[in-house]
Amino acid sequence: MVERIIANEGEIDQELESQIVELDLSMKSKVDAYYFRLDELKSRAERFKEKSRQLARLSKSCETSVEWMKKHLIEAMHHMNKKELQGNEYRFRLSPTKPSVRFDSTKLSKEYYRVKKVREVDKEKLYELIKAGNSVEGAWLEQNVSIRSSQV
Repeated sequence: MVERIIANEGEIDQELESQIVELDLSMKSKVDAYYFRLDELKSRAERFKEKSRQLARLSKSCETSVEWMKKHLIEAMHHMNKKELQGNEYRFRLSPTKPSVRFDSTKLSKEYYRVKKVREVDKEKLYELIKAGNSVEGAWLEQNVSIRSSQV
């Protein structure tokens, strides 16, 4: 059943729901079974997250190696005064790209700076105002709930 839930990306379809309903368990057993499944799914999610972090680190290492190799290849081609290197099956060719802007910020005039403004809703301020009983047009508090589990 857990594999099916994962395959459905967490969605409980009608067939899965009917399987759960058809389980002939007492309410206490159902509660325990829900806890077990929730705990199992949380553990799997953590394992997948850790695997994802490991794969992301491997991917970053490969990307870093690619950039290092390209940089050293360009340096070698400049040193040899070559614009192209050709092997049996592949070749490398230097091609111009958009120039990078370099600058000394201590010498630049202020006219070359821009100010970035970020406008965002101050949720903490709204929360405190509304919680204190103030009415704010366009904003309101909406009660959330979560579920917690503990051993009996």
